[in-house]
This record gives sequence, C-alpha cells and structure tokens, in this order.
Amino acid sequence: MFDMFVYCFGNVALGLVVGLIFSLLFVSCDAGWKKILSLIGSTGVSGGGLFTFYSEHGFSKEEILISLGCICCAYILMFFAFLFFMCKIMKDKDDKDILRIRDIMLGQRNYIKKYYEKREKEIDTKLNIEELEKRENEITKREEECSITEQRLILEKEELEKDRDDFDSLTQDKLKVNLPVNKKLIITRGFLEVLPSYVERLSSFIEGINRDTELFFGEHETVSYEDFKVFCFLIAVQIQEQLFGKNNKDVRVHFRCYDKNKKGYVKFISVINGKENGRQLTVIPYDKANMIKKSYECKRALIKSHNMKYHYESKNSTTWTEYMTGTFYNITCNSIPCFSFGISVKNATVYRDLFNFLNYCKFETYVYEVIEKFNEKYCIETILY
Repeated sequence: MFDMFVYCFGNVALGLVVGLIFSLLFVSCDAGWKKILSLIGSTGVSGGGLFTFYSEHGFSKEEILISLGCICCAYILMFFAFLFFMCKIMKDKDDKDILRIRDIMLGQRNYIKKYYEKREKEIDTKLNIEELEKRENEITKREEECSITEQRLILEKEELEKDRDDFDSLTQDKLKVNLPVNKKLIITRGFLEVLPSYVERLSSFIEGINRDTELFFGEHETVSYEDFKVFCFLIAVQIQEQLFGKNNKDVRVHFRCYDKNKKGYVKFISVINGKENGRQLTVIPYDKANMIKKSYECKRALIKSHNMKYHYESKNSTTWTEYMTGTFYNITCNSIPCFSFGISVKNATVYRDLFNFLNYCKFETYVYEVIEKFNEKYCIETILY
C-alpha cells in the first residue's frame, strides 16, 4: 500500500512538472501552431517515454494506466492552475484602455493592435496633429511664395543692373561729379546755366556767417544755453536768406542735439522764414540707421535722395520731401556725435540743383568752421550737458 502511494505520488509530481513546463511554453508562444506543437511535444514525448519505460521494466497494464492517469490529471491540473495563477498575479486594471501583460503573454494580437491604434489617436489628439499638418502646409505654401518672390527680385535686380549698364554707356562721355556717398551726378546744361548764381549765393552766405560770428564773439565773453540757441539761429537765418532767398516758407533749417535719456537726436532749434518754429521734430534713435550717424562716419553732409538707405522715416517726411544733413564730427559725447544741422525743403525738384551744388562744394565745411570756433571758445558739450 505504501509502495502504491509513493508510486502514485511520483507520477503526480512528474505530471505537475511536465504540466508546468507545457504551461510556460504555451503562454510564451504567440502563434497558434507553436502552441499546438508544444502540446503534442509535451504530451506525446512524455506519455510515449513513460509508456516505454514502464513496459521495459515489467509494469502491468493496470499499473501503466494508473501511472498515465495520475500524470494526466496532474498535468491538466497544473496547466489550469498555472493559467489561473498568471491571471491573478497581474496587477493591471481590467480596463479596455489598459494594455495588460497577460494579453501580450497569451498572444492577444487583435487586442494589442487595437490598443496601439487607440493610443496613437490619443497622442495625435494631444499633439494636435491636424493643426500641425495645417501649419506645415501653410509654411510650405509661404516658402513657395517666398521662392517665387525671390526669383522675381533676382529678375528685377538683373533688369536694374542692365539699365544701369545702359545708363553708364549712354553717359560715358558726359561730365560727372561725385557726391557722397558714391553718387555720380551728371552735369547738365541747365545746371551750368544756374551755376554762377549759386556761386554768388554761397559767397554771400560765407560772408554773412563770418560777420555774424565775429559780432557775436565780440558781444559775449561767456554764453548760456539760450545764447547758443541765438548763435545757431543766426546761422540758420543766413542759410535761408542767402542761399534760398528771403521770405521763403518752403525751407526749414534746424539743429539737433543728442539726448542721453531718449538715446536719440532731438530738436535744438528750428527756423522757418527767419523765425523760430515751435513745432517739435521727430526723435531720431541713435541705434537706427540714420543720416546723422552716416554723416559722422563719412565726415560729409548727405542728401536724402542720394542716400535713401540711411534715411530715417519721420512724421513729416511727406511734407519735407528732401533734406541735407551734416554732423559736427568734432563735437562728441562719449564717442557719440552730439550735434548736427539739417536743411529741409518742401519741393525737391525746385531745389535739386542747389542741393547738389552745395553738396559738391562742401558747403557744410563753412558751417563746421564757425561752429568749431564757437566750440573752442565756449565748449558746446558743457553747454548742452
């Protein structure tokens, strides 16, 4: 009886071991044919091997059947017990939105596929893929438009270069003068006809500012801020009356100074028709491209129409269509030019030749000269700051 118990216990133990091995193979094989193969292999090899072993050692048919029965019962019991155990040890919530480990182990491919598809849609929604694709299409469209614009600009540039070459060939034998910055001006017959009157005006201006300067110096041992304004007013009146004619409301002469707080150039004094103009001027920022800074760099007065890339658009640009700016490059504050003058006109066509003549003759040097004399005697930086 004891031998039979041990005998049965051994077969049961063997069945449990074989059942455990088969269960592990079953859950790890994701394809159906692999599971069938593991079933046939574990059952056939185990059963056939035991039947041969028992037959060779003289076991009776009843003993063999009992042994195989114990093994099969233990085998089946272990298989289902293992599957039940696997399901219990999984900590995942039984939720449709959760990918469960047992689904992967048991080869639930449809569920896994649906899970990943759903997660992919959720990610697309969170990242707003549709909006990103829409923006990508818009950017692509804008890039194409920019490419078309770039090609058009290249063609326009080529046409301009061709026109310039044609212009140079037509004016090759013409008399030309250079104006700052890098501007070649063709001398026309009309310009030559008015040249004598321009020379006479310039001579009268030089004589007038020198006379006023000497008178002012003789009357002022020391000067104040307002006295400096008076001196600049005298220069502005000489420019208006001697160069552009008396009672001319279409010409404005002004001086600007650098404002440390606003970090730009503000009105110091403005004169129209021999009278001080109370209207404020647009502040010109120092850190922006402007004619004042460029004039300081090249040490020449500049005309707007010849140097448009340095022009700073002001509120009155449509009223005063043309102007000349000169910077006193010897008057600086912390390496920043702090004083300049400007002549603005309402009709660019009427005064075009006069502006070109004054620019070519370096008219600004005569204004620089009297301002520098004033600076040597009174120190403009001290007066302004």
